[in-house]
Amino acid sequence: MVLVFASANVNHHAKFVDTKTVLTEIDSEPFGNVILSAVQAHLQAKTPADEVNILLNAIVAGIV
Repeated sequence: MVLVFASANVNHHAKFVDTKTVLTEIDSEPFGNVILSAVQAHLQAKTPADEVNILLNAIVAGIV
């Protein structure tokens, strides 16, 4: 849930949000940690960025 709210906060507010702070908050939640671990695994495997976007969009769609 933190990921959804953080994403919504970044997309809907013009004020600057520290990326490291947001990622730390996401990582502190079990679900957020799983998501970030999946993204990290994809990046380490040198998966194309569009496939990582597809993964994230699928996760968000599943939550909604």
